[in-house]
Order: sequence, then C-alpha cells, then structure tokens
Amino acid sequence: MRPHQRILHAALATAILAPAHAIYGGKPALFPCAHDSDCASGECENNFCTSGAGKADDIPLFMGWQPLGNSDTGNEPCAQDIGYQLVSHAENGHVDMTSVDGGGAALIIKAYYEEFGGERLDLRTYLIPGNGHSIRNSNRSAEFCARFCADFKTVATRDRAAMIKAQSYAHAVFYALPTKQISAALKLTLPLSIAAIYAGVVNHGYNAMPGEDMQINLKDTRGGTIERVLKEAGSSPADGTSELIWLKRYLQATLYATSSFSATVQERTNTYMALLVGSTFASSVNSPVQNLNLTPPVVTTDLYGFTQKYQCFQSGLPTHITASKNMPALDKRDDSSTQFAGMNSYFLWAYPSDDQKRILDQLNGINIKVVRIFITHIAANAKSTNVGEYSDLEEETTGTYNNAVLDQIDTLMVNALAAGIKLIICMHDRYNLDGTWGCDGYCKNYNIRDNGLDTFYNGDSDSQIVKDFDNRLAHIANYATSNFDGRAWKNRPEVIYALEIQNEAQADGSGNGQSPPGLSYKVDEGGSGNPSWWCDRAKALKKNVPDLDDGILISTGGGQDFPQSLVSANFKCDEIDIIALHSYTQSTDEVDAALDTAIKSLKENSPDGKKTVILEEFGWAGNQGNWIDTVAPKAINKGISWMPWEVIDPTNNADLEFYNDDSGNLAWGKTSYWAKQPFASSPQRRDSSQGTSYTPPKDPIIPYRRDTSSVQTPFAGVNSYFIWAYEDADQIQILKDVAAAGIKVIRIFITGFGAYNKGTNIPTTYSDIEESGVGSYNDLVLQRIDRLLLNIRDSKLDLKLIICMHDRYNLDSTWGTCDGYCQKYVNSDLNNFYKASAGSDVHKDFDKRLQHIANFKGDSIKKTWKTYSDGIYAFEIQNEGQANGAANGGLWYNVKDDYSVGNPDWWCDRAKAFIANVGDVSPILVSTGGGQEFSQSLVKQNFECDALDVIALHSYTTSLDEVTSSIKTALDLNSHGKIIIFEEFGWTQNQASWIASVAEVAIAQGVSWMPWQVANPTNFRDFEFYTDDTATWDALKDWAQKTIPSESQYTPSDSQSEQDQSVDTVEATTSSTSWAGVNSYFLWAYPDEDQTRILEQLKQANIKVIRVYITHIGKQAKGTNVKAYDDIEETVIGKYNSDQKVLSRVDLLMRNAKQHGIKLIICMHDRYNLDGTWGCDAYCQKYNLKSAGLDAFYKADSGSQILSDFDNRLAYIANYKSPTPGSKPWSQCSDGIYAFEIQNEAQADGSQNGQNPPGTKYKVDSNGNGNPSWWCDRAKVLKNGALQGSSILLGTGGGQDLASSLLAENFNCPYLDLIGVHHFSSSSDDVDAALGKAKTLIENGNGDKTIILESFGKAGDQAAWIGQIAQVAHKHGISWLPWQVVDPTSSKDYEFYNDDSGSDAWKELTKWAGSATASV
Repeated sequence: MRPHQRILHAALATAILAPAHAIYGGKPALFPCAHDSDCASGECENNFCTSGAGKADDIPLFMGWQPLGNSDTGNEPCAQDIGYQLVSHAENGHVDMTSVDGGGAALIIKAYYEEFGGERLDLRTYLIPGNGHSIRNSNRSAEFCARFCADFKTVATRDRAAMIKAQSYAHAVFYALPTKQISAALKLTLPLSIAAIYAGVVNHGYNAMPGEDMQINLKDTRGGTIERVLKEAGSSPADGTSELIWLKRYLQATLYATSSFSATVQERTNTYMALLVGSTFASSVNSPVQNLNLTPPVVTTDLYGFTQKYQCFQSGLPTHITASKNMPALDKRDDSSTQFAGMNSYFLWAYPSDDQKRILDQLNGINIKVVRIFITHIAANAKSTNVGEYSDLEEETTGTYNNAVLDQIDTLMVNALAAGIKLIICMHDRYNLDGTWGCDGYCKNYNIRDNGLDTFYNGDSDSQIVKDFDNRLAHIANYATSNFDGRAWKNRPEVIYALEIQNEAQADGSGNGQSPPGLSYKVDEGGSGNPSWWCDRAKALKKNVPDLDDGILISTGGGQDFPQSLVSANFKCDEIDIIALHSYTQSTDEVDAALDTAIKSLKENSPDGKKTVILEEFGWAGNQGNWIDTVAPKAINKGISWMPWEVIDPTNNADLEFYNDDSGNLAWGKTSYWAKQPFASSPQRRDSSQGTSYTPPKDPIIPYRRDTSSVQTPFAGVNSYFIWAYEDADQIQILKDVAAAGIKVIRIFITGFGAYNKGTNIPTTYSDIEESGVGSYNDLVLQRIDRLLLNIRDSKLDLKLIICMHDRYNLDSTWGTCDGYCQKYVNSDLNNFYKASAGSDVHKDFDKRLQHIANFKGDSIKKTWKTYSDGIYAFEIQNEGQANGAANGGLWYNVKDDYSVGNPDWWCDRAKAFIANVGDVSPILVSTGGGQEFSQSLVKQNFECDALDVIALHSYTTSLDEVTSSIKTALDLNSHGKIIIFEEFGWTQNQASWIASVAEVAIAQGVSWMPWQVANPTNFRDFEFYTDDTATWDALKDWAQKTIPSESQYTPSDSQSEQDQSVDTVEATTSSTSWAGVNSYFLWAYPDEDQTRILEQLKQANIKVIRVYITHIGKQAKGTNVKAYDDIEETVIGKYNSDQKVLSRVDLLMRNAKQHGIKLIICMHDRYNLDGTWGCDAYCQKYNLKSAGLDAFYKADSGSQILSDFDNRLAYIANYKSPTPGSKPWSQCSDGIYAFEIQNEAQADGSQNGQNPPGTKYKVDSNGNGNPSWWCDRAKVLKNGALQGSSILLGTGGGQDLASSLLAENFNCPYLDLIGVHHFSSSSDDVDAALGKAKTLIENGNGDKTIILESFGKAGDQAAWIGQIAQVAHKHGISWLPWQVVDPTSSKDYEFYNDDSGSDAWKELTKWAGSATASV
C-alpha cells in the first residue's frame, strides 16, 4: 500500500470516508449514506446504513458512468479492455486494487467476489506463462482478456443478482459517496458542480481503496494534477466564494491540465463549461444553453474532434436503480452560501395562471432562480395589470383567515416549480399595520393608528396581538391544498426557498405621501424600536411549527434601509437563516459599506457559515438599468445574492417596475446579463478583506480601470493595420461588418503600405510619414486615417481607433521598410535608437513625430486628433518596441526589466515627453503598443509609469496555459490601475478555435482582446481573416457579443455629430492647466432621473465641476419640474432643515456626480437672500436686514451673534454627514467636493434686481466701502474649525463684478484657497485684463491661490460669449464656469442646455470644454 498524504485544501481535509471496518469489519455495511433518510431502516452510522439496506433512488448515476453486467441496458459484464483495467498483480485468486487505472470494472469484480459471494474465477489460471503475474502492458493481454471476459460473462450471468448488487455497491462506495462527501466539504450544491467533481476528481483521481483509512489522496494521483487543479481553482464556496465563480475556475484549471487527463475528461469538462456559460469553445455546438441543474437532455457537442451525447440521470439506467431528480441534498445551511439572482414581484400570485407561467418562463430564461412575493391584499388591475382583487389573509379580523390569497400562491408554487424557480414568501407587510399602504386586521383590531406601532412591536410575549401574529405565521407554514400530494407548505423545500417574518418590519411609514401619512417609527441598537423582535418571531415560528423542513430558510424580510436591515441582533439569532438587506440609496459607497458590514457581521456572529445575506430590495427610479449594472457586480463579487425591485407586466414605470417589454430603460437587459454571469466584472479590484461566509477570491478575475469616466472595459477589438488604405466603398463595408460583429475598437498603424499588397485591391502605394527623412512629414497616410475617422462617424458606427504611431519593424527593414530613423540613426544597432542618452536628437525627433500626429488636423474631421475622443480610443507609442527582428531579416534585440538588455524605461520616457509636448489627451489613452511576446509586454516599468494608461500584451503562443498565466501576471503587476488589453494574438492553422479559447480566458479575467487581423480578401499567410472565413468570423462575432459591452461613448451621438459638423467658429485652443465647469445652482432639486440625465450630458461635454448653492428653490422654478425646497435656515437660525431637504439632496447629487466623474463647488449661502433681493431668509428676518442695512451683517463685530450664527451655519454644512452607514462628513469628501464657498457674491449691490421694493444698495472695495476683510475672517474660523485638515478648497464665492472679485485682501488671506471671478459685462478685454491682474495679485499675495472664472454670461449671445471667454481663460490657464445650465432652457437669465435650439451655447461649451484637459 502506498502511504496516503493529506491534501492541502482545508475543506477537503474534512472529507474523510468511512473507516475500513465499516466495509470489512464484521458484517458488511452494503449501502453508503449521509443522513438517516438515505437508509431503508432510517439509521445511518459511519456513512453506511446499519441494516445494509439503502434507498436505491438516493444513489444518483453521474454522467459518464457506464454500468457493467446489466443485460437490461445491453451492456456486457466485461468490456474488451478489461485486461488494462485490472490490477498489476493477482494473488490467491483475488483482485488486489493497489493501483487504479480506470478500474471501475475491476471494482465491480472485486465487490462481486468479496461482498456478494459471486462465483469465483482463479485469476492465476489466466496469466500468461513466462510473464510473471503481470497482465498490464502485456503484449498478449488481449488473449488474457478474451479468455477471462468470456468466462466471467458466463459466471456473472449465472449469478446475475450478485452481479447487479456488486455493480450498485461499487458505484455507490467508490463513486457516488466520495463525490457526495467532497461536494459537501466544498459546499457545492449545483448538480453541474457535483458532476464536474465526479468526472475530474473521483472518477479520474480518487485513490483510496478498501482496507485503507479512506482518505482522499491527490498527491499520488496523476502526478499531483488533481491537487494542483483544486489549488488553482482557489477558494471554494466553503470559503465564501460564489459557487459559479469557483466552478468556472475549476473547469478552466481542469482544461489546462491537458497532459494529465484523458481525452474523455477533457471532453466532459468542455461540456460542463458549455453548460456553465451557455456556450462552448467551438462554433459547431448544437444550441448550447446554460444548464446548471443538468435538466435533461443536457447537450450534444462536437468538441476537439469528439462527438458524444450526454444525457442526464434518467437515461439508460438499469431497472433496479432509479435516479433521483436532484443530487443528494445537503444540510439546508450548506445551501445558504449558494449565490443566485432573484427578483421581487410581490403580487405575481394575483395574475391569472397563464400569465404567471409566461412571466415565470421569461424570468427563468434570464436565469432568475428566486422570486419574492408578499401575502397581502391587492386591488383589481393594480398598477395597470390584469390581476384580480384579493384581500389580505387577515384583512378585517385577526385570526379569521381568508385563504383565497394562499390558494393563489399555491397555484403559483405549481407554476414556479415547473419553471425551475423557488419562492421567498413574505408572510406579512409592515405597511399594512398603520395605513401606510393599507389597514389590515391588526391595524383595525388593535387601533394601531392611534395606539402606535409599539403596540405591535413592543408588546409582551404573551400579549394577544403577539399571539395573533405568531398564529398567522404558523397558519401559513401549515397551509396545505391538494397540490404537492397534499403536503403543507412547511414541507415543500423544492419550491419554497424561504419564509419571511415581515416585509421591512419597524419601518418608518410617515414618508409615504398619503393623507393621513403612516406612522413614524425606527429601530436601532440605541433604544429605538425592538431589535430582538425578528428573533422572537423566528423562535416562535420554530416552536409552533417544529416540523418545518430544514430545507426552508427563515428570513428577516429586510429593514427599510441598510441600518435597519443590519440590526446586529439578527446576526446573533440562531433561528434566523437569512439577513435581507433593503435600500434605495443611489450611492455606490453606501452599497459597498453595507455589504462589507454584513460580511463582517457574518464573520463575527456566524463563523460556521450558517447564515447568508441577500441584497433583497434595491432600485433607482428612472435609472434602474444603470443601477442594476452597478449594484449586481458588487453583490456578485462579494458572494451575495441580489434581487432588484420589481418585475411587473406591463411595466408601470412609476415604482421601479420593469419587464422585458420595458423599452424605456435597460433594466431587463442588465438583469439578464448579470444573472447569467458565472463570474463578475467590475470597475475595480475586489475588496480582499477576509470574511467567513463571503470571502472574495484571492485571485480576482476582473479588470483594472484607470480612474476616469471615459475608460471602457472590457471590449472586443481587431487589428486591421492598413484599413485606412482601402478605397472608401471597401473600407466602409469592412467597418460595417466589423461593427455588426460586436467589435468596438480597431487598431491601425501609421506606416507605409504597397499597392495591391496582401492580395487586396488597394491601388495606391503609401509611404510612412517619415519614410524619406526624419522630420519631413508626408501626411498622406494621416489624411487617409482622418478619412477613416470620418467614415466611421458618418456611418454612425460604434467604433473607435487605436492609432499606433510607429512600427518598430521599420527601424531595420525587418519587413522591407527602412524609414527615416532607420536611415539616420540606427546604423545596424538598435541601441542607437532605444538607449540613446536623454535629450539626444533621436529621442527629440521621435517625440516630435508623436507630437505631430497628435496635433494633426485633417481635411475630413477638421479636428485635431488629440481632442477627438469620439473616434480615438488610444495613441500608441510604437508597435512592439524593442522587438527582435532577426528571424525575419532584421536586427536582433530584446528588453528586460532588470536593464540587462534593452531599455525598459523607453516607453515611459516617450509617454512623458508626449504628454509634455501635447498636453493631457484624456479621455484618449496612451498605450505602450505591446512587446513582441509576453515577456517584453510585461516590463514592470510600464506598470509603474504615470504617463501610460494601457499595457498592451502581444503573443503568438499556442499555449492556453501561457495566455492564462501571462494575463494573470499582468493583473498581479497592475498596482497602478492600468488598462490591460491582449492586443495581438493568432494561430494560422487554428484561428477560429484559438480566438474562441483566448477570448474565453480574456473575458474571464476582465481583459479586452484583439486578434490579428481583419483583411479583405483573406490572405491566410499572416493570420488574416474576414467574412469569407466563416468559421473564424463566426467565432469572432460569437465571442465579441459575449464580451461586456462598452457604453456608447465610443461613438458620438447623432446630434453631437451634427453639431461637430455645424460649428465652424475658431478652433478651441487647448489648455492643460484648466478645466471646464458649469453653474447649475439648483441641480440638486431636480427629480433623480432628470438629475442623472443632465449629469450624463455634462459628462459627455467633458464638464469636470458643477457649482451649486445651498438655498431655497421654488416649485417648477424657471419652468423646470423641480420641487420646492426651503433653505436650511429659511425661517429660524440654527434650526437646520437638512433631513430629506436641501443638504440630503445635495449629498445625493454629490454621489451621483462622482459616478459621472464630476465634482461640486458648494456655495454655502447666497448674499441675495439677506435683504429680499431674491429672498428673505432667517438672517434677513431675525436681524431685520432690509431695514437695518447690510452693514449689520458684513461689518458686525467679530464676537457678535449674527456672525456667530453665520459661522455656525458654515460649520454645520462642512460637517454634514449622510445618515447612510459608512458616510463621511462633507469636509472629508474631497473625492466629490472640489470646493466650499463662503457666500455667493458677498457684499453685492442688490438694488438693480428690478423688484419692488428693490434689494439693498451696497458696495465693497479697499477704499473704505463695505468690509474687504469679511471673507478672510469667515475663512479663518472655518479653517481653524470644521475644515481643519481638510483637503477641500475654500473659496470666496466671487464678487458681483471683476473689481469686487479681485480684492487684494482675499489674495493676501492665508485661509482662502480659491478666488472666484464673476463678470457679466460685454467686454472680453476686461476679462483678459482682470485675469492678468489676478495673476499679479497671486504673485504679490500670501501663498498660492487658485483662480477660476466662476460665473459669466451674455444674454442673447451666450454661445459666442462662452467661446470668447473660454479662449481668454485658456490663454491664462484658468478654469471657467459659465452661467448656467437649466433644463428646459429658460433663455431669460443666461440659461442653456443641449435642447437649446436658439443658440449654439451647448455646442461651444462642449467644444471648449473638450480642450480644457486638466483634472480636478
């Protein structure tokens, strides 16, 4: 016997089978078991039935197991290859199983002899004389097999009963039970996962034999491949990882172990992969669909030359074994870690049965596994549906049950089971207790509206109201109809996933908008409400329904928001299985914080992993699709199931509803996409913090992104390096075909190309732009590329270009071209190019080439390329810099990051020079251009270079292992957030399947991919392909459409394209030291969906900052649809109206804007509210400033009450913190707030406002008028208080005009960071002079100051004015913000928007903002 070694995987170390005596000690225990229910006698001991009898239907037959000796299925008792399957030695006529080589037949024979007394054959009589006892590898084993098989068939047929028992026994002991136990140890529950474990570990790797300690020995098996595969698969569901994520990695690891597994294992694993992702590596698969439950028939595949039909358990079984419909059931708490996508549809049961079926089938089609419903009342035709009218279970009187609603749900259960969907049944809705959305029997009988919710939630345990509610829950659990063989709901785990105590128990109902409103209520750990209520009810349910099936979980039902969902008492309660999280926040930070808090609480309170968390309700009205697209991957990455609110047919759109008829948003499509994902794709690396039940995988398979809103990941692209050379008609056809295939990016080279090269019909020869000499630019190629950009735009195609600005192989005639650098500098030594000293002519010349390209403005697009992010995704430094050209007649070269050869700093040096010469070209990226192979592409210096955005990987390896490991290496090196693109790859003889294989790996790791290359017609000598190569094109199209789609920023909108063509004013001058913003002072007051829409438009216009005020706003102000809001001190000083009012709305805007890459300037008060100019707030009222005059405010003594009040206001705003868990005070939110401002236009003259009476006349200057020190005094208090240590800038808020904006006292103030300049006159010369003066004041003042041209406009000529002022601002390197964006445009007060048909203001904003490239 070989010594067995324990494997490293902690979970598998616990999966030790029964000790030897369970099989051989005393009376044999013939049938294995995991639970008493597996045994006919009901007693399971040491994993075997004590009576020796088991339930045959609990022994599943796994895919691939071929029963032997069963004449019912036509199988013979001895296969022709039995000689190879038997063992190396035969002693005393027994089969000694010390070595296994596909020994299923030998195991059966052994059991036939030793366990069931079958007629024995003396194996020694069949050995070949002179060959010892060995039959393995015998050149005469066929003779042995023929004689032995014939005789064994005879005896097995005579003793058929023993043979059948032996077959079942061997299958169970050596295959089914090990599979079951390993799966349990890994906490696998999906039939597909368990089948994969059987095929890869048990059937072809399990090495424990009877008589041993039955440990699972992997090190000794197949060179340790099994152990390596499991290690490469990484953390399992036992560690908290999503089962789908684990399964994906396990199957990939098995596939990559090609040298150690048989073709059969490979074929089965390919099939399992097909069933996991709904497709396979080959294009010849017959209708693949995702089938995680192995619903028969499974799939027919044709992979790697194998054709094999796989069918599920029922097919081809011997008559004495009935396969169970599902795999062996684990303990219900093992199921709790299984991740799923679910859906709320709270009154789905009220639809007619046919509609239920249709909706359920649609949900099943997008991989929804669980639907959540409520037991509640519903009105006829609710939400414009065709549902019937139903009363709640206790609509009028507690204890008097109206079971019609339960009968409807019972019908839904039948339909759900048929659709493969389980239900979460919420047994009561809190909002029916007090009239929030209804008044049921509890509300009425106990007069909760008047007596308050404490009557319900804080009643004594023996109070009647508590008893009534517990009786309700028990009645529901015990309810039964004739369906399901009359079984009560409590015994239907196949269709009921969980019972919930109550929907959003202890929630606040006062904000429902009804009259009268619901009751205010709250629960927390600080004494509000009753945090133990859920646990008390769960305990009572378990007590009252002691036979509740273990497979049905008990859930809280969620809280109204994250804090109430995360009550710690529920995590500590043994009777609660599911912590449901509800929140309608629109903050990704809040979602992340809540999920992390839940995971931490699980770790602390449920270390055995017996609880699970579900993100059970979330949504965003008007932005549902994008919000699902944001939240779902966050939940997936943390191993948490998710369920958006809610599916209704037809879509109502008033309450976050959606369905597949929903053309108004992306909700259905985004849900479908994420529900089908076996792994997550996210904008950033997962949190690697350790949790117990939900530890994210240590090796993330998600993309890195640069922190910029313009970056798309991942995408499918292609190389087509000379597509620009085709004639227009041919070029446009190729572009259309590529776009139709799902391609987003095309990579081209700036190089020469010969007429009719590669068999094309290109009639013109093109030279490189410096072919005749360095610095002598022939721009014909650039004009052709400019034409290509125009053809993409005019064809309205969703495509962008990667422009490679030089080809390394032109440096030494590797492919026949010796360009200007080759001729002037290389001189047979590439070190002269790559290792020249800093500042050398060769570097200067090359850097000028790159600058020339970026600054090129062609005749077609009429835009400088560096500003044309609508069409250009990235500029590349050089194709395969420092590559070896020796194999093709060029010069030998190489580069290593240890500086032993080549210059690993070269790419970064060139990128830095490029940015210095051209300016920040973002959102266009800067890329390396790749190396010749993975090792050259992975130079670590590039990952550390701030000037590089993209690391391009090139390799023409044909090893999938190398591709996978190299991409992983790139991700491991990527600590600086670069974009990783697998930019060049191909396999001449196997291009179709290679594209599929590589794309699969790239997608799994969140990396974009681009094969080489599209050409028409296909040449086939250089990896080219096109639509005439059907197999390759189909593979490209298939996998391109599986790649995560980029948002539509690749291509300008139609309206934007038209605008680009129509604007013919002066070209925008670029400023790399300024950014563009806008004023939109009440944007926070817009409804959420309008706010998001406006932000999206501003983002597309390249706006970086929005300036808002904390002030009042009237209903439908300026013709908008905003609500009315009071200022935070509208009538009373110091009584801040922040909750759900202005500050919370501004907080929401900040979070929403941050998602769009935009920051806020928050102006904390408006001077025009002090005296009735545009309003009269609490300061105006309390201090009677209309009569007392503004000196009472601005010139008050430093210790006066009025200034103390105002300083307190500013501090309160700076310290404001959203009540959402994990939120920070605004003073620490530098990622969302660019600056705070003390007051808008302080000390301005209000007398010209045109009102009656007018505002107060006032003036400030350095000559005695007003108080020029007022700003600095306020700033000092803030900087020494609420803003101490904050990195957020503090600004003045501007003056009414240039003079009052540029007071020397503010430039001399050490507490002020930002000087806002305001100007509404008609002279750009005045602005030019003022900005020049401002620079002088900075030079003469106290410390650094930032100047922004913060508010300007010109009624009636806003477009031209924006262009003129932006041009002046760029001249001085100063950022600018016109007044103001309002939707719809009012046109009375300098407003504009992209609906502004009366002027070109939006066009000019977009044009000039695109050339203001500084970041904030």
